[in-house]
Formats: sequence, structure tokens, C-alpha cells
Amino acid sequence: MEIVFGSMRLNVVFDTGVSDGVGSSTNGQLVTSRLWGYNGSQYDRLRSLKSSGDGIGVLAVGHGWDTQIQSDVVENQNDKTVTVPANEEWEILWIQLQYTCSATVGNRALQLDFRNGSDSARFRTRLAVNLVALDDEFVIWVPGYARETAIANSIIYQPIPPASVLTAGFDIRIFDQNDIDTNDNMSLHIYTTERQVP
Repeated sequence: MEIVFGSMRLNVVFDTGVSDGVGSSTNGQLVTSRLWGYNGSQYDRLRSLKSSGDGIGVLAVGHGWDTQIQSDVVENQNDKTVTVPANEEWEILWIQLQYTCSATVGNRALQLDFRNGSDSARFRTRLAVNLVALDDEFVIWVPGYARETAIANSIIYQPIPPASVLTAGFDIRIFDQNDIDTNDNMSLHIYTTERQVP
């Protein structure tokens, strides 16, 4: 199949079960895709960014966005980090944390960071209230939500920026800034839409 866009041509080959000199597999699957450009006298395969050789031009096709949940429920932690894997992008829909404090006295000052691959915070927010010994509370970060300053029925909502899209290597870190007790428990669930990127 060939699709023409002005002076550009996209040549997409689906398997027919018969070798066509370009490639073949089975069951009508996409075998190859090549992008061609008109050089003034003829169409020729474009070069890709990865190679300057002739005939290497390839059209990269990514998947759409899929809804996922990233969870970390390992106990006896007061600091958690979840990293966006290579070749992925995440849009953060909301983040839910259940934080259970030990009996150790002290104010837990929860902080949320979105960090780049160099661990530099690109977004930072702190919980509006401190948690104390034996508290068992839910913190929910939601895009565009108003910042609540009190816990009601063991839940408090906090804002994160709308359309928070994190690329590969970025991470989400949630931790007790005061580091009161590493025997506190954090049950973390990050709700995302994700996509594969080349």
C-alpha cells in the first residue's frame, strides 16, 4: 500500500504469505514501512536520524495511550520512588497514598516530587498538614484540585499540575521530609495513561 502526501510517499507492506523482496511474515501482519521523498527527479527512501545510509528511512509507529496502575506496597518505608521506564511516557491521572505511621513520635512532613533523570525536582509540593504517630491516612493528589488544609474522614486531597506528562527517566518520589521512622508504611498507587515511544 502506498500513501502520497504531496512530495512524500509512505510505502507500507503487509504480508500476503508471498515473498515480495521487501520482507514477509504471516497472517497479514505489518512487515515494513518506508518513507520516501521526492528528490527532484525520483522518489528515494529517506534517511533516518539513526543512520545516514541510503534506504534506511523508517516510519516509527507508536501505540496509543493505555490506562495503567503503578503500585508499590512494600512495607516499612517512608520514602518511595517510581521511575518511568525507557521508551515510555506517562500522563498522571491521580496518585493515591495510604500512609500508616508507626508509634514513633514526630511530625511526618510528606513531600511529592516529579524529578528528571538527574533527580532535579521539576515539580514539588508538600502536604498541607503533618501526620503524627499512629495516623493512618489517605493522601490523593489530583490534577487541578484545590489544596485542602485539613484531613477529613482520613482523606486529604492535594493538587498536581493538569496534563502532567513524564517522559522516560523521570520519577515520582514521595517521602517524609523529616525522616521520622523508616518503619512507617506507604501503600502507593499511581494511576496513569501510558504510551510507548521510539
